Amino acid sequence: MTLTVPCVLDLNPTDRSLLHRLSILSAGWVLISLGVVGVLNSRLGAGPFEVLNVGVAARLGIQVGTASWVTMGVVITAATLLGARPGPATFASSFFVGGLINILLGLVMTPDSLVARSLMLCFGIAILFTGVCLTVIAGLGFGAGDLLMFALGRKGVSLKVARWAIEISALVIGVLLGGSAGVATILIALSAGPVIVRLIPRVATLPLVAVKTARRTEQVLFE
Repeated sequence: MTLTVPCVLDLNPTDRSLLHRLSILSAGWVLISLGVVGVLNSRLGAGPFEVLNVGVAARLGIQVGTASWVTMGVVITAATLLGARPGPATFASSFFVGGLINILLGLVMTPDSLVARSLMLCFGIAILFTGVCLTVIAGLGFGAGDLLMFALGRKGVSLKVARWAIEISALVIGVLLGGSAGVATILIALSAGPVIVRLIPRVATLPLVAVKTARRTEQVLFE
């Protein structure tokens, strides 16, 4: 069954000003960074790409945020070779988010109790997904993972299969490099697609995000 949802593809500057879109994008990057740090510091696992980043960081002896620059560079290159066109935010996000993660990892402490760590995990996933929605709504370029997913989709691979292939590949390579999976890995891998798809139109109506008239279109996200 094909799943379609009304998404706000605000690529028209008359819908939102460039300053408004940049503000939305920046807020999205901050939330993504906080979400990733919350998930990592919960010590209950990490998303597939975070597992990969941790593995790369362990092998190269660099910080996790810096490792994300390496992995996202590889993913963007692969997507470009498949015919995708990165937007300005595609490149900038890797550096901004990676750098902010480096800073926040030293500031956000890990709670001692399992209950507190579980709450941190849930909160981290929630703001991570919200941040991803904001970056999509800003319309200034897909993130590296989404860019590769859509590149595979244009080659005839269903988007659902493409997403699973990307996440599983990131997870397997990350574990082989020394990253560790956990509860968070399963939660994010299974829920990211369906939750984000349904969350985008809701986030787009929030007071500081919404515009009076937005151009809406039916975007096929998963087949």
